[in-house]
Amino acid sequence: MNLQETKCYLDSLINFENRLQTVSSRNFKLDRMKKLLDLLGNPHLQLKCIHIAGTKGKGSTSALTANILQEAGFRVGLYTSPHIKNYRERIRVLQNNTKETLSKDIFPGCIDEKDLAYVVARIKPAVDQLHEEKELGQVTFYEVFTAAAFLYFKQQQVDIVVLETGLGGRLDATNVVNALVCVLTAVGLEHTHLLGDTLAAIAREKISIVKNGNEHVVVGSQENEVKDVVQRHCFSLGIKPDFIREEDILFKQKDLTRQVFDFEELKDLQLVLLGEHQVYNAAVAIKIIKALKVLGWTVSDQAIFNGLKKVVWPGRFEIIQKKPYVILDGAHTQHSMKVLMETIKEFFPTQKITVVLGFSNDKDYLGMCKELKGLIGQVILTKADHPRARSLSVEEMNVVFENKKIHSTDTVSAAVELIKEKCSDDEIVLVTGSLFVVAQFRSIFQNV
Repeated sequence: MNLQETKCYLDSLINFENRLQTVSSRNFKLDRMKKLLDLLGNPHLQLKCIHIAGTKGKGSTSALTANILQEAGFRVGLYTSPHIKNYRERIRVLQNNTKETLSKDIFPGCIDEKDLAYVVARIKPAVDQLHEEKELGQVTFYEVFTAAAFLYFKQQQVDIVVLETGLGGRLDATNVVNALVCVLTAVGLEHTHLLGDTLAAIAREKISIVKNGNEHVVVGSQENEVKDVVQRHCFSLGIKPDFIREEDILFKQKDLTRQVFDFEELKDLQLVLLGEHQVYNAAVAIKIIKALKVLGWTVSDQAIFNGLKKVVWPGRFEIIQKKPYVILDGAHTQHSMKVLMETIKEFFPTQKITVVLGFSNDKDYLGMCKELKGLIGQVILTKADHPRARSLSVEEMNVVFENKKIHSTDTVSAAVELIKEKCSDDEIVLVTGSLFVVAQFRSIFQNV
């Protein structure tokens, strides 16, 4: 299978990520993923994993954890989704001498095109067999890509894998591993037609990645109803979950280049990711490392310090220009938009804000707009080149953003041109609402 054949094959698979609104929980079959992996020799059972679920912060937490382990000298597999620019970003191997796989990659350590073609070619006969048998239904893009990650990480002989769930937890294709550490970052309302319409219901889906009494469990800051679900589930397995305590975090300094904080006995930790929520994510990552140390893994305090200081996570309060300030943030829930607005207000209390805004069909765009409307001056509506992109008219937005100037563009590239025309050097341009919009804006704006 050559590179073009690989891309065509992956594009031919059912991709629920592109049409989540039309999917039901019946479409997700963990038995199908287990059978696929069984046909491939069960590579996942030969990997040591950290399994991370949650609504908010799981990607950042995954990156922070992987970076610390890399600094400690381990060869680390990192599996995340969705991607910013190229789907190879989902599968990465980090080590101390990691170099960018290709100059066009925005992340180091991405699986290269030939390795991806090789592992997908290995998977295809197993997929064909499942399709011939028909009993378990069609294998999806996400299932094939997850299997590809497991095969590649085994081939690369990684020491440990940091594995981010895609959707939920209980039926997610990643939920075939027996992890060393299971993690639940902050839980919020999302994908309610699939996961449930209460925090408790969603928490039950996500905490189901905890499957046996041998797993260590780390839990980020949560609402009380989520804590209750987590405690009951863990108690049933004989596990005492390790919750982050906000009083153990001391914020000491912050500006547009870094945050400095203490967490428990660790002092003057530095983080280039901005926003208080990222400090909470960093605290979760530190708790994960402490759980590993209990299991005998050696990670120095210096590795923790260096790992936090060096991590970069594009599209999360990322400043890509200063005159005017252009900030990219893939906030796509009401809660994450509220947190983003608090961060904007803290760093830019007086500047005029123009928001470049686009949404996906399955997201609560009215809830996000509610958090935005008190701070912004004008709106540039746009739409990502993606099947899930929502189309919104100026008339609809006039109802939401009363007395705001609203412009409309059909493409992200048109929005880029419009901010060059409409925005002065002393204001703020915030691109948000959808990671797909953010990814396309970033690529077009930086011409990469």
